[in-house]
Amino acid sequence: MQPDPSQPEVQQVPASGPQGGDLDKAVPRKFNWKIPILVILILAVAGLGYWTWQLSTNLKAAQQSLSALQGKYDDLTAENSRLTTDLGQTSSNLEQTSTELAGTKDTLKTTRSDTSKFKQEASNLQSKKDKSFQYVNIMRGIFENKDTMFDTFVKVLLTGDVKLLELYNTYSKSRSTTDLDNWTEHLLSKAMELLK
Repeated sequence: MQPDPSQPEVQQVPASGPQGGDLDKAVPRKFNWKIPILVILILAVAGLGYWTWQLSTNLKAAQQSLSALQGKYDDLTAENSRLTTDLGQTSSNLEQTSTELAGTKDTLKTTRSDTSKFKQEASNLQSKKDKSFQYVNIMRGIFENKDTMFDTFVKVLLTGDVKLLELYNTYSKSRSTTDLDNWTEHLLSKAMELLK
């Protein structure tokens, strides 16, 4: 049979290797170390890629956390600045209030001193008023009520004015106009002195 020209010619390659009874003489095949090394290199590159991807993911998460923390830090810095300003203002207000309080204490101390002084003056004035009323009461008794000599003597005695009592005793013994003038002049001058 003739080969078909439309089909390519197949070459027959003699089989290399042991034939038939040459099995005992077969050459042992050498182990190819390139394949395991290639597999190891591929796995190493894949592991390195995975590790790089993990690092990249962790880096992005860390950057986002850092960005969030930076925002919080900026907020806290602004809040700290505001609180520092408020603290300064409050300290200033406290110092001003403390100064005002010290001034108020001084004013209060002065006011208490003045009040005590005014009370004393009022007491002295009341005492003078009461004393002057005794002198006026003697005059009223003489000119309006027509007191007796004994009534007038008791009123003069109650004043505690030694000179007035002396002048009255002189007048009551002499009954002279001059002694009466001296006694009434002292009575009027003492009343006027107390009413000043």
